Amino acid sequence: SHAGDFMHYSTELVPVALLGLATYAAHRRWTPAGGTLWCGLGGAALGAVPLAKLQPAPLAAALGLVWLVAEWRTPSPERGRRLAYLLFGAVWPAMLFATQMTIAGEWESFLRSYLTYNLQYAAASRDGIGHTLMVMAGNALFWDRLLIAAPIAVAVWLALMVRLRPVTDPALRWLTRATIAAGLCSLAVILLPKRPYLHYW
Repeated sequence: SHAGDFMHYSTELVPVALLGLATYAAHRRWTPAGGTLWCGLGGAALGAVPLAKLQPAPLAAALGLVWLVAEWRTPSPERGRRLAYLLFGAVWPAMLFATQMTIAGEWESFLRSYLTYNLQYAAASRDGIGHTLMVMAGNALFWDRLLIAAPIAVAVWLALMVRLRPVTDPALRWLTRATIAAGLCSLAVILLPKRPYLHYW
């Protein structure tokens, strides 16, 4: 890409890596040999996402909620243990961070600079969602046409995968639905602030 706006994409790399790790952990958990440690690792990766960047937190929350529901609905003698690992993994980064903030006495700075500024930045502008999408698409056509092809290719791939390889396992069916929900959540996270920056794409 030659788009200068992608210089800002560096702030997305850690949350994307954490979401990728959580998705991989979820995949490994639902394999026949998947152990409870994958639940703990996936939970920790999801719990760390808001500390890396606040904007991807809804996506992490959606994945975590669907994983939690899938665990709850899967009859297993280890269900309680898996749920405990997942939940403890999710709160562990926040506990570690809270300890650090308390020892350093930096709660006021954190609340002001991280929460308040981020929420003000994410506040919606006056442009409509359709207008934002059109401006973003125009910027993508100008800077990097592959950005237009990528979401179309992903949508076609997902449709073919769901159609050609139906999921029979109920837990995996929930994770398939979670994938679709995660895509819709990502689109909402991109469009709701109504700022047409390409690195959101």
